[in-house]
Amino acid sequence: MPALDIDIEIMKKVYDVNVFGVIRTTQVFSQLVIAAQGTIVIIGSIAGIMPYVFGSTVPSLPCLAPHLKQLL
Repeated sequence: MPALDIDIEIMKKVYDVNVFGVIRTTQVFSQLVIAAQGTIVIIGSIAGIMPYVFGSTVPSLPCLAPHLKQLL
């Protein structure tokens, strides 16, 4: 779907799950992961590097994965 046609409320829900959900989950489990000397793995997608036609919401999400892991 072209970006001009996206329902912003749907896009907000997608971002809430795929971006803010990662941050919330990491915050909740961070102390356990640190105590266990574990690792947090964030998986992205090639769509963040090679966007596809009419894929305006989904390709923007994987672009954030490398940045999230550095910020956390």
